Amino acid sequence: MKKIILTIALAVGMVVSASAQKAGEQAFGFNFGYETTKSSVKMTAGSESLTETSPSENTFSVGLEYNRFVKDNIRVGVGINYASVGQSESDDKTNTLIIAPSVAYYLPIAKNLYYTPGLAIGYASAAYIEKSGNSEYEVDFNGYVAGLSLLSFEYRYSDKFAVNLNIGSFQYGSLSYDDGDDDDGNISINYQTLNILSNASVGFSLYF
Repeated sequence: MKKIILTIALAVGMVVSASAQKAGEQAFGFNFGYETTKSSVKMTAGSESLTETSPSENTFSVGLEYNRFVKDNIRVGVGINYASVGQSESDDKTNTLIIAPSVAYYLPIAKNLYYTPGLAIGYASAAYIEKSGNSEYEVDFNGYVAGLSLLSFEYRYSDKFAVNLNIGSFQYGSLSYDDGDDDDGNISINYQTLNILSNASVGFSLYF
């Protein structure tokens, strides 16, 4: 479950990267991200304590987007992003695909540098694959996700080229899967996550 949320959180954060600044401008964007995370939990009861450390998880994501500036400083777009999370000590993995429209606002903060907060809401499909020996178990999730980019920036290197950086976002998701039990029906998962620095991504935009 943790891997599913991490994968979606990173992918949503990438959908809201920014582009353009004048009404009528259009751009194609490409973005990617990679991170390694490791967590530990310490449990204490009286004078006794136990620390459990989880295996490190590697997350890779890549995305494409089309954006158009509908007004000066306001752009709309749509992005498609793929992300994958795998553990260093097993073959288990989670793959996620997100398709989401987005909107972003441009705030100049220096020459050719803009603060570009954005919002994306769209469809998410995730597959959790667990392997044990020669057997494989897969659970498929579907639902919607929303992401608010809190720390997103763009540097306009030239009239045709820009670099984007996203280092912080808030995500909310609602996913469900069918456990195969007719009595229970679909099982739903709702999550919220705030990521600062932990889901950083870099992107490039080509204007036309």
